[in-house]
Amino acid sequence: MSATVLEALRAELEAIPAAEVRRPDIPAHIYFQEALDALVWLEPAEVSAKLTAVGLPAERLGEARQRLEAAREAQARWAAVRSPRKPEEQRALEDEGLALRASVVAAIRWNLRDARLVMGALDRIVEGVGVADLVQDLVDLGELVQQQLAGFASDQTFDAEGAVTQLRQLSDAIRAGLAEYRTDEAMASALALRDRAWTALDDAMTDIRDAGRYAFRNTADARRFASAYERNQRLNQKRRARQAPPADAPAPTT
Repeated sequence: MSATVLEALRAELEAIPAAEVRRPDIPAHIYFQEALDALVWLEPAEVSAKLTAVGLPAERLGEARQRLEAAREAQARWAAVRSPRKPEEQRALEDEGLALRASVVAAIRWNLRDARLVMGALDRIVEGVGVADLVQDLVDLGELVQQQLAGFASDQTFDAEGAVTQLRQLSDAIRAGLAEYRTDEAMASALALRDRAWTALDDAMTDIRDAGRYAFRNTADARRFASAYERNQRLNQKRRARQAPPADAPAPTT
């Protein structure tokens, strides 16, 4: 069924303007499960009627179910054509990048522990996952260290200026290898289709969630139309912010 739905929707997906195509901003499998949970809950006619009563087109729910099937199939196709193993040299660079990122993050957390704004910036830098995020993390960490060089002066175990150079060089090397790795035509085509299918699904689910939050406002069911994953991410960010020492707090004593 999924493959049939994907092919049936292909013309619609390919008609989405390139500027409007988006990539999943949360793990795809989590997004799919949250979308399915919402659509299953809306299946009873007396429940879905509350959304149509506030103006959501009745066909939007059916569109969302179709697009969910298509997006799942597109995700599976993308996973199938991805090379199961990257070149050893690229893998080694990525591992080196992960180790460098961890080392620099530890140095920043220690040496700049009293700078609340820096800690907040650091938390935002390291919250992503994946190789593309690793590349950007290295770039951002290099800029952060460069701006705060004086803060590392007392740490004889950390060469801040050398770390800036290493971060920039390694990010460039990983990015170059990643671009080369992803130029395979089949992978590029599958990824583009996955992104279009996810965009179409997200558009439908956004309409449904907006309508649901309004239709079920002031009730506990309104929470069903928000992403639990995104809510947990926000709570984790707030928790980290509360745990960060104030900028004017005295340094810990031993």
